[in-house]
Amino acid sequence: MPRMARVACVHASECAGCPLIESTYGEQLTIKHRRVASSFMHFDLGVSIDDVAPADPIVGYRTRAKLIVSAGKIGLFAKGGGHQVVDIPECRVLTPLLARVADTMRRFVSHPDATALRAIDLREVKTGDAAQVLATLVVDREASPPIDRLRSLAEEIRKAQPAIAGVAVNFRNEDAPQILGDETTLLTGAAQASDTHGRSTHLATFGAFVQAHRGQAARVHDTVLHALDIGKKSASVLDLYGGAGAIALALAATGADVELVESFPPAADRARQAAKSQNVKLRTTASDVARALRDFSAKNRHFDAVVTNPPRRGMSVEARQRLAQLAPKTIAYVSCDPDTLARDLDHLERLGYATQRLQPIDMIPLTEEVETVATLRAAAPPAPKILFDDAAIIVVAKEAHEEMRSLEARVRKLAGAENATSITTLDRSTSGAALFVRQPDLADAWRRALGGENALVAFVVGCRGITREKGVI
Repeated sequence: MPRMARVACVHASECAGCPLIESTYGEQLTIKHRRVASSFMHFDLGVSIDDVAPADPIVGYRTRAKLIVSAGKIGLFAKGGGHQVVDIPECRVLTPLLARVADTMRRFVSHPDATALRAIDLREVKTGDAAQVLATLVVDREASPPIDRLRSLAEEIRKAQPAIAGVAVNFRNEDAPQILGDETTLLTGAAQASDTHGRSTHLATFGAFVQAHRGQAARVHDTVLHALDIGKKSASVLDLYGGAGAIALALAATGADVELVESFPPAADRARQAAKSQNVKLRTTASDVARALRDFSAKNRHFDAVVTNPPRRGMSVEARQRLAQLAPKTIAYVSCDPDTLARDLDHLERLGYATQRLQPIDMIPLTEEVETVATLRAAAPPAPKILFDDAAIIVVAKEAHEEMRSLEARVRKLAGAENATSITTLDRSTSGAALFVRQPDLADAWRRALGGENALVAFVVGCRGITREKGVI
């Protein structure tokens, strides 16, 4: 895509879906690079950030879309906040097939049995040149008509648009912040379909996660394969937050022995089915990631490499600690949120993993969103930052998300601090000044001097977001 190109859209003045649409594509890539850089500016990881890998195409690329339904309109929320919906029949980012299916849906939003319809979730699935769509009708649970009437509506929709392979209904609570609820039921047609996305073919179903850009998904897979360096030899690889196996199947196709961990059992089951049909090595564990890592450690399991692709909130503190305990040589971290990525990589560095490379990828052109693949290698943990030291005590900076025992282990690697013992206790999530005595027999005296259990400890707490006028945070 030419760097000076701009995309024109008739909905651009109203729709909030493409906030960077007025910028040239080169300017968009610069904005995304700055976003990654700003997230890492507060962490001293000593790694440069590669140029953002550009997308091609930047229009007609989106293979999945969650569209809001309101007052006969199917689209996205308008600029300026609030919940006004802009109808977007000429949306520039949907694939042509998704755009045609959305147009078909517009003919049914005034149907008597569609009064509870609040959104539609469309997923394009493609194998070879054949493409179809899995369509999910999202309805308010309290206002939903009986299931048999919804099934009749779904059959009418499929009859009007043969490209729809299957229709499901998703029930959501009216006040829920997410578009999709936690209950999905097949109404008519296929329950799942093969989808070649990136370097793998996996089984797609209603509401399941998929990267927005088919071509950029392939770039993510290539970057992960290069980071893990497993293409030339068989290796044991652990895939965390593996979903339906998009990355795991690409890894397994190289001959790697892959174990996938996914908390949603149906997704893990689809990954297992796809691996069996493709005759590749893939084991699946349906479990919370932290719990699975705890079990692997208890069984003394080891892996040559790990790929982790968590949701936007990143990995939990326990998951990061358990991952480091497995001691893989290499970690590839795929992230859709630079802020949580920077936080997690900072912690992983203190756990013994140095970041070698940061490769941003433009997964969703015309928006500020950016995917990043980080490559980490096993390395010695950095020394803690010393705030003060003398013959008796050492004061170091404790970063957030580190347990005191981990910090103590790093302090004991300092010269003359082999027996250092903590005389202050800070919670795992708390940062601050941590005091250590060089000799354990002085610990009790120092604790008494600091006030013991009656010591006054001051905390400064930062809260992000809009608070209510009254109440407790």
